[in-house]
Amino acid sequence: MKKMILIFTLAICFTVFFSACGDGTQVNTREMTLFVGPHQVDCTGGPQGKCFQVKYSAEDSEWVNFGNVIQGFEWEEGYEYELIVKFIETRPKNYDYIIPSFELIEVLEKTKIE
Repeated sequence: MKKMILIFTLAICFTVFFSACGDGTQVNTREMTLFVGPHQVDCTGGPQGKCFQVKYSAEDSEWVNFGNVIQGFEWEEGYEYELIVKFIETRPKNYDYIIPSFELIEVLEKTKIE
């Protein structure tokens, strides 16, 4: 009888543990173009305290700080990039906020800046 109770308890523990391990629910996915500048800047929101400078269209006149990682993108100092990225919004289970993430789809252009 004790063995049955132990097995039943372990089964419940495994069920609760694995059901709580989900990454979250994908809310929205879309492709977008990003223009990435030739230099990184110091910022508090980015990885290792650095941010990319980006524009969301070629007509934008000013660069804005971008503190996210673009998965699959290997940035090189001194080059401007035109990228197609997948923008993914994920909502963690039982939370009201959304986590944005970016994945590289294609590098359309890489231009050396003097």
